[in-house]
Amino acid sequence: MKICVLGDAMHCEAAQRAGIPFKSVEDLKKLNKNKKIVKKLALSFDAFLASQALIPQIPRLLGPGLYVAGKFPGLIQHTDNLENKVTELRSNGEHFPDDDEDDEDGSSMYASDVPGLDPWY
Repeated sequence: MKICVLGDAMHCEAAQRAGIPFKSVEDLKKLNKNKKIVKKLALSFDAFLASQALIPQIPRLLGPGLYVAGKFPGLIQHTDNLENKVTELRSNGEHFPDDDEDDEDGSSMYASDVPGLDPWY
């Protein structure tokens, strides 16, 4: 399972030390809500973790791309051990279903499966 950290300076440094892929706020600003690039980022990783301070900024920085792809980041706080959080996420991978997997009631949780709705508007 490939996981990317969207982090502030502290979490980016911790991710770099642990060899975990990461994107800083500056990296996210460079994407400039470009839908194709955000979609490529979403497809490149199975899950994302984001710093608590960054969570409210993600829709403004990236647009709806991660949410639409069903990969809105999980929360990491400064008190969390990043490596433990990544290990926990990898061991609980069932919380991140494949794109073609439906919920128990047969409905899909992805906006792309709603007829007439273009998720990458």
